[in-house]
Amino acid sequence: MAGLSKIRYEENPAIHADRIGAEPKVMRYFVAELQNRLVGFALLILSEPRDWTDAHKLFPLIVDVFVAEEDRRRGIGRKLIYAVEQDAHKAGCLEIYLSVEPEENEPAMRLYERLGYERMQNEPYDNDWSYVDSTGKTHTGHERLIDMKKRLQ
Repeated sequence: MAGLSKIRYEENPAIHADRIGAEPKVMRYFVAELQNRLVGFALLILSEPRDWTDAHKLFPLIVDVFVAEEDRRRGIGRKLIYAVEQDAHKAGCLEIYLSVEPEENEPAMRLYERLGYERMQNEPYDNDWSYVDSTGKTHTGHERLIDMKKRLQ
């Protein structure tokens, strides 16, 4: 867990433990390593988890594709996405979805478009989210998102 938290959510390490322990048949982590060092991860959510409160209801869903800052622009994110897509396809999924904050993360938006993802909206929409982690702490946030989808082959 420490390796995942070091890459993202250092202020909230419970998120990774909660996801990994939640529903193994629903949530799957994919990790990237370079020289025995964790450098990135992605999470595939195959179907709606029991405690899902997000407005996003399209599954399978890729969330939190994240590569350590010093390891970006080396193809790691692309390889993580391909691994997630292959796993979803093996699970019988015909399409896959993700959401991106285009105003905050333009490089990710461009990557997804290069990989064949299509926008489902022309303009970002507002998404407010919240969840209570296993320590009892409530987390909330606001995002401006564009949903994207890709047909799996």
